[in-house]
Amino acid sequence: MKSKRLDFTSSSYVEGEKCPLAKFGHNRDRKKGKKQINYGLVADTEGRPLLIDVYPGNTADSATLLPMVDRLQNVHGLSKLVLVADRGLLTTKNIKVLSSTEGVDWISALRSDSIKTLIEQTHIQPGLFDEVNLFEFSCAEEYPGERLIACRNPALQFRRITERESLLVKTEQELQSIVDRVNAGRLKVAGKIGLAVGRKINRYKMSKHFILEIDTGHFAFRRDEQSIRKEGALDGVYVIRTSLPGEECDAPSCVRSYKNLSEIEKAFEVMKGMTLKVRPIYHYVENRVRAHFFLCLLSYYVEWHMRQVWGELTFYDTDKGFRTDPVPPAERSDSAKKKDSKKRNEDGLRVRKFSEVLSTLAILQKATYRVGSGETTREFEIPEEMTPLQKRALELIETIAVPNK
Repeated sequence: MKSKRLDFTSSSYVEGEKCPLAKFGHNRDRKKGKKQINYGLVADTEGRPLLIDVYPGNTADSATLLPMVDRLQNVHGLSKLVLVADRGLLTTKNIKVLSSTEGVDWISALRSDSIKTLIEQTHIQPGLFDEVNLFEFSCAEEYPGERLIACRNPALQFRRITERESLLVKTEQELQSIVDRVNAGRLKVAGKIGLAVGRKINRYKMSKHFILEIDTGHFAFRRDEQSIRKEGALDGVYVIRTSLPGEECDAPSCVRSYKNLSEIEKAFEVMKGMTLKVRPIYHYVENRVRAHFFLCLLSYYVEWHMRQVWGELTFYDTDKGFRTDPVPPAERSDSAKKKDSKKRNEDGLRVRKFSEVLSTLAILQKATYRVGSGETTREFEIPEEMTPLQKRALELIETIAVPNK
């Protein structure tokens, strides 16, 4: 039996004007008026890319998951799958289908409105986070057969509180300008006051946190402290949901698996960035577009392995270790911090960005000399003298293990 835990992320987007796959759709890169091509990526828990597929640009993210599961099971022979995907892919409809699919389990997260409902129903008691930042519970009525794991990230909680306070202050400044106009007698009619408030109140999406008083020649406002406290109960809270039984994957492991989706985001960043340049697309034939994406996948596969073995030459953290508490943000190891401060590794070599190490190898040359003519011709090579960095980089590449066929 073949078994594999896989991270599956939602489609990302590229430009493609004349290809049959190019369609208008929701563009995450916020490029309005451009056709696009969607693609989905499958990777293992370490971020190693395994599979890529391409879809028309108007394909919904949720519609890409089930065909990929079928492909993994029936084409690639994986009889046991654990899918780790975001909330946009693991919709209620997809979860119902996966629940009846043999050999498939999944890990995802709840949306904020669902978390709010669980808090209101007291399934999640915010007071418990004073003692622990992770606890498991169940809600058989709404989530039958699922395990729910509530987490509170203190760093995210602080950031949310700070951001909300900043937006509240900015909204108050906007509303105070209307109060000044009303007090100065420049704005008297209640209807016009309401229109002016309407243009200001939701500029920063904070209207739900204010109580307004509007009358002829009068306007006042104050914060709705109850609404703010109610929203504050959600600060830093997220809930992981999974179909995996506890004996196969405990609560901390489920959280770690979901947070590993960040490795997929790194893959998209590399593929869409200046390194691999998956976009723009210049092919018009569908098969060539698919070949283009497949070559980009192979390129990233090679780059992923190079990044791993070149960790000592770059700022990559090679000593991440195992964290017993997966909820707080990951911190760089002591060795990585030392490397950051000194800009040198333990061997004294200056650490660089991955692209810089790659560039140092690009300038290497191998000259071949030919002496004589006819049957007396002799050839010999004079390799260019390598720097310590170039030599070490090539030595590390030789350590990449070749997988068994």
